[in-house]
Amino acid sequence: MIPCDILFVADPPTMGDYALKKAISGEAWKILVRIVHAVDSRLTFMVTNALSCTPFEDGNRAELATPKKEYLRNCTVHLNKVIEQSDPIVIIAMGKHAQTSLKLLHVEHEVIVSPLSIAKQGEHGRADFVRATHVLRKYFDER
Repeated sequence: MIPCDILFVADPPTMGDYALKKAISGEAWKILVRIVHAVDSRLTFMVTNALSCTPFEDGNRAELATPKKEYLRNCTVHLNKVIEQSDPIVIIAMGKHAQTSLKLLHVEHEVIVSPLSIAKQGEHGRADFVRATHVLRKYFDER
């Protein structure tokens, strides 16, 4: 068992994340850590992807494909195991594919804009950053 307070479910990894074998990395990771620490630096969290396998465009390992719903459905077994093992207080979907996967599992979850999207927005991403912290505060302000 890998218990955590928050389980973040991200969309399939970018090519950079895939190469690093990380659910998210770089600036997106830094933003996610800042979101959590803005609420409480003692919170434990884990990040997993909605897909445990990475679909490539027509077998071309240089380009990721948009995952089809059948891929998401096939990977829900793995995602469900991660949820059971982490036993989080809250599950947060970060992206439309993450939301679809959690809906297929009929799992209660919250939704935030992905840290990668926040990073791409630059200063305009501040509002999404603040909204993400508000989502977490609903669960952890009493701590």
